[in-house]
Amino acid sequence: MNILLRHSTARPLLVSRVQLRHNNPLLARSNTNGIPRIPQPFGSSQMWPIAKVFLYGSLVYMIMHWAWWKLETDELQMELSEKVDRLESELTILIEQQRQLKEETTKSNSESSKWRFWFWK
Repeated sequence: MNILLRHSTARPLLVSRVQLRHNNPLLARSNTNGIPRIPQPFGSSQMWPIAKVFLYGSLVYMIMHWAWWKLETDELQMELSEKVDRLESELTILIEQQRQLKEETTKSNSESSKWRFWFWK
């Protein structure tokens, strides 16, 4: 009878094990010997979900950063191409004006050069 009794209580050892197993979550999931499992640390069981959130967040950030960069470069390229077109048109206008001026001066010089010989100017 001493074997079945616990030291401080009069309950049988088998009853106290069943009650202990229901009250203790570590023993509730243990094997049939009543040896509790070693609990895993919090970090090892939660590491993969935390890593997945970090990796997916980094991936989304990189995609959004690339898209923003692409839009910025496209906008800058459009602005620069418009500026180049505007400057090219101004340059062609200035070249044409200079050509006309040169033709006018050449024409006036050619007319004055005919008479220069006669008047020694």
